[in-house]
Amino acid sequence: MKYARVCSVTGKGMNEGWVWGNGEFYTSTEEVTITALREEPYYGSEFKSMTDDEVLQFAFDNDICFWTEWEEID
Repeated sequence: MKYARVCSVTGKGMNEGWVWGNGEFYTSTEEVTITALREEPYYGSEFKSMTDDEVLQFAFDNDICFWTEWEEID
């Protein structure tokens, strides 16, 4: 099976996950995404006091990343 994208953190193929910015970075799972957000140099310090849900909501509201699906490639 071929995947539409590759997770920038794990290197695993993915057909759904989070897109950062305009596609310069991809994360495959919620756990990987939250960890990467908390380590992000610009906003990371703000995320330390937030719950996981608040981190994801902040990232979505501020156009840092969003979740999507891609069709499987034959």
